[in-house]
Amino acid sequence: MRSNAQVLREDATPPQEEDIKKIEMTTLLNEKDGWAWYRIICQFRFSYLSFLVLMVIVMFSFSLLMEVFFSVFLPSAQAAPGFILRSIFMLGLLPFLIIFLSYFFEESTRLFRDALDSSEGSLPNFRLSLAVVIHYIRHYKEMPLDDVPRGITYDPYSEDKPKVDDTIKKPTKELVHHDMRPRRRWQFAIRSVIQANRAAIVFGTTSYSGPPIDYSTFVIVDFICPILFEIVTVIATVITFCNTFSVSDAFYRYLRVGFYMMGFYLCVWMVCHYWSSRNARMRELVANYHRTRRELEKKVEIIVHEETFKSFWLLDLGFRFILSLRHLIDRLTACVSPAWSCCASKRDDYVEIDADVPAAPADSGSPTVRQRYIEIKQKVMNPWRKLTLNQRLLVLLPALILSAYLSLLWFFLGWPLMGFFLVIGTSTIQMRWPQIFGNAFRHFVISFVMVSFVFFSMAFVVGTFVTGGDFHVSPPHPGVVVMQPTVNWGSIPRYPICDLKKNGLNIIDFILLADAAYGSNTSLQIDMLHKRFDNTALKNWNFTDWSDKSVDHQCWFQVDFLDVNATVVAIRGTASAADALEDMHYWFGITIMQFANVFIPFLNQLPQDFIVQLLSMHMLEKITPEPVYMPLLRKVQALKAAGKNVIVTGHSLGGAMAAMIGAATKSPAISFSGPGLVFTRSRFHIEEQDVRDYVVTIKPENDIVPRVDVLGGLVQEIECRKDNPLFCHGSSTHACELYMTCGDSRGRDWSQAQQCLTNKYIQAPKTDL
Repeated sequence: MRSNAQVLREDATPPQEEDIKKIEMTTLLNEKDGWAWYRIICQFRFSYLSFLVLMVIVMFSFSLLMEVFFSVFLPSAQAAPGFILRSIFMLGLLPFLIIFLSYFFEESTRLFRDALDSSEGSLPNFRLSLAVVIHYIRHYKEMPLDDVPRGITYDPYSEDKPKVDDTIKKPTKELVHHDMRPRRRWQFAIRSVIQANRAAIVFGTTSYSGPPIDYSTFVIVDFICPILFEIVTVIATVITFCNTFSVSDAFYRYLRVGFYMMGFYLCVWMVCHYWSSRNARMRELVANYHRTRRELEKKVEIIVHEETFKSFWLLDLGFRFILSLRHLIDRLTACVSPAWSCCASKRDDYVEIDADVPAAPADSGSPTVRQRYIEIKQKVMNPWRKLTLNQRLLVLLPALILSAYLSLLWFFLGWPLMGFFLVIGTSTIQMRWPQIFGNAFRHFVISFVMVSFVFFSMAFVVGTFVTGGDFHVSPPHPGVVVMQPTVNWGSIPRYPICDLKKNGLNIIDFILLADAAYGSNTSLQIDMLHKRFDNTALKNWNFTDWSDKSVDHQCWFQVDFLDVNATVVAIRGTASAADALEDMHYWFGITIMQFANVFIPFLNQLPQDFIVQLLSMHMLEKITPEPVYMPLLRKVQALKAAGKNVIVTGHSLGGAMAAMIGAATKSPAISFSGPGLVFTRSRFHIEEQDVRDYVVTIKPENDIVPRVDVLGGLVQEIECRKDNPLFCHGSSTHACELYMTCGDSRGRDWSQAQQCLTNKYIQAPKTDL
């Protein structure tokens, strides 16, 4: 005889899965209020950090794509060796690179929207995809297949499961079976036989009969997100605080480590989303989860609305006012409605008459003659509709590559064609793989096409708004007229930069040298130097070396002042469309970032060293041409090696190049209105402390060019007395302002400087008749 305990043990059944779920759900609901603040904080942090990741991907993608453009379309790149091979490779790679980066943007956009979702605290789809992938790895043999045919694809995270007709024709079944592997074919056949006895599947419904997700799977998901995030960020914050004892440094370290963690989550999300949306087994589980959750949310919403309206009305912002206004408009237009309806019906009758196609009876199930006529007309007039999505991609691929090569010969013809094919191609790719590519993918490509075309068009149209070489200053002579400050501007300060001395040269000498670099030819430059330095303490000078315009794309000249043992290298700024492109080449990435930062401040929250490396583009150095400044850099290095006291100066782009070369060679550099180097310094392989130690920048008020990037070193802000802010960038504006505040110790004649006279900088003294 068996004991009663044995009988009870045998009759006792293990707890059912439903009971376990009820216990877990009860515990979750009881503790939900206690986790409310933590869920809100997680949503805020993940949303903010995922937005930073999104912005970084956009900025990096645009910078990388434009770098590819510059390596092909810049005049200096076209003159560099290996241009043909490089252009063939780059232009062939460009369409695929655009699609690849657009996919990254699409996934980062999805992650950002997922972080904003508060249904499960934050990142519900990310956590679901991670749980489904872990569950699939552990139980992939037991999970059922999706009954959606292979030709129908959808994203279970963003849309419902499509309607599937069980009454599949035999030829279609054979075709599907022929494409499958033997094992999958038998599995699909068995499922089709089982489903033949069931009712047709209704749109948006699904069922999952596989093993439920284990409790341990959710524990693993919770460890990856958010426990791992909390552990890594807290440890980094504590270590930083212990090293610096600074709360602000610890907080910024927390944000930066959180940013890197969110980048890690993006990589995990891309893998899990792609795998779970393409795999038939995981897709079934995801679709079932979302369907069940939507049904529960609808039931809860109905209950909440019923209970709410029993007691009071909700105060919705502006809702009742707009509703009352609509009622009033409807009453006022009531008399016009019958006449409008009459005209509309007549207009419809005319359309039917013009169509000249008989209409079919309303109860006819067959297509009407009009519908057949429209279908035939579309096929004849638009053969593109007859192609399948795969055939369209096969047609678009060579068209993209050929249009890219055509843009090399005729840019304004080839690039619009390439942009058109890119837009059509992205729409086709989105229709072909909707579970992977969404609307953000298409919008990214369209935005890049528009930005790049406008970007290049501006460079070719604008060319330059900087003028130079026409600033007339005469040598000192006995009858020189001493100019006096104009009374219209009141008292004029004396800037500290007026006391700057570099090997006997002052700030007025440097601005006159930088302006002389804009001379259209060597003879004009030498003539300007004669007028500016003859009969002065610097009259013993030699025009030693200069750039070769047929070879060098960076214009410069070298002047040796023998009496003060100084060698000045003056670099020309933006003076042509090619110079404008060179300007945009190096500072395009940070310009886009700063422009976006105006509307959504994010730049200061990112690690500065991360942005520096992001904009460096070191990955392309081996396949891109030599930078345009390299010959000049080697020239200055040779002068330094020969023992020369080198000082580098320039205006605009020349000022930025002067600052870069000065920092790279550890030589004094005087930059006038040049862009900054703090974020773009890694592109030039220079260090921030070298910019700090060797660079001086003159920054006029309201000048937009020095606002690009961040200026380093010594920065002297000066006033701009121009009515038009665009003229604040001119080299003559610098010369006039510095002359008014610093004076000219060389005694040169400035009476012919029309730029100063016409803008009321200086005026001739009154003479008594």
